[in-house]
Amino acid sequence: MALTKAEPEHLIELKETICTGLGCVVNICSFFSNYLPIFGTVGTVAKNVLAILDDRKEREAIGKLKTEFDSLNNHLDQLWKQGEAVLKDIKKAAVDAQLNRVIANLNNQFRSFMEMTEAKPEHFEKRKEDFIKRYKIAKSDQNLQTLYESVMGHPKAFHQGILEVYMEHSGSNRDVMEQLCKYIISLFIMGLLPFMSHATLRGLDVEKEEKKWTKNLQDVQEKMEETLSSCKVN
Repeated sequence: MALTKAEPEHLIELKETICTGLGCVVNICSFFSNYLPIFGTVGTVAKNVLAILDDRKEREAIGKLKTEFDSLNNHLDQLWKQGEAVLKDIKKAAVDAQLNRVIANLNNQFRSFMEMTEAKPEHFEKRKEDFIKRYKIAKSDQNLQTLYESVMGHPKAFHQGILEVYMEHSGSNRDVMEQLCKYIISLFIMGLLPFMSHATLRGLDVEKEEKKWTKNLQDVQEKMEETLSSCKVN
């Protein structure tokens, strides 16, 4: 992306910080939109934000993105709660307890990321430093890795994969599993925006991380498609 010297310094840094993360969001949504159409809308919003950033309308763009994410997360949170009544089991509760810790950390990281992007020019440096500190306090990228391992069923994260647990205790209910998949994907989106931004700010190998998470999300897509194909149609 071409950046001009005429732009304020904090906006140049803001662009460099968030554009890679937005690109990841576009990729995530393209993976999952075919069988979970709601993510087609989110992907379109992310593309629009990238275009708006090029047109130097940063405030409008970030505000629109935040509105869309707030709407999506509220919707998916409602879907999550709707499934709770039919999913009662000690083993599931143990999985939820660990996942809830990850969710809390991802929410904290995302909130700090949005505070940085919405900061006024005179407050940007402070918000940036706050974001870097709070990202580390909230266990850095461990949350994304744990979420990935929980979906894939890696023993290091969970005794049993979260998709497998929910399949068992929902009776392979497709509606419940679609709700769960949507919620998990939204968590990946919330996690990758701060993660890629943090990697950029810290001078890490962003290209390497992007390749890694592109592969990881392809794995998640295949796992979710396999799971949904095994569900019962209600």
